[in-house]
Amino acid sequence: MNDNEVVPDELLQPALEQIQGNDDRALGTLDQLVERFGNDPRLHFLRGSVLCSQERYSEARLAMEKSVGLAPGFDLARFQLGFLELTSGDVTAAQSTWLPLMELPAEDPLKLFVLGLNKMVIDEFDAAITLLEEGIERNTVLPPLNGNMALLVEEMKAKRTTSAPAPEAESDANFLLRQYAFKDTKH
Repeated sequence: MNDNEVVPDELLQPALEQIQGNDDRALGTLDQLVERFGNDPRLHFLRGSVLCSQERYSEARLAMEKSVGLAPGFDLARFQLGFLELTSGDVTAAQSTWLPLMELPAEDPLKLFVLGLNKMVIDEFDAAITLLEEGIERNTVLPPLNGNMALLVEEMKAKRTTSAPAPEAESDANFLLRQYAFKDTKH
């Protein structure tokens, strides 16, 4: 393993192309690259994304944790790890993971997404929708993330308009997150 080396672009590009078409091939390529360039946080992040798309959430969480451990300032990996934790029902872990993102500028899309998701988990859907929509508007760098957030916005809007007092103890946000559970994770 090349301890301090990141994977060269010419080796990373085929894996990125495979992610768009074949998760199993992409995962095999990423596993080989991780063996050679195990300290490249991008590889662990990409591996975690592919594992999420295969609904292998515990393995995905470990890969995302490794990515964030190697590069604590890799904001996208940190956001996705927290989102995975949130959709797995571990709100406390998600909020802890996201804490450094609260230091981002007020207009940063990732910060807006975190603020919106935190409002969602306490069933403050109006505030959540506003923050998530503002994040979507400001996010010009990661369009797939906009799609994920837009799905949650639409589900909250639908839930808000059809919501009746429910006798069960589960919050509306927990129900939405269980339904959502990382529908599209490839970035």
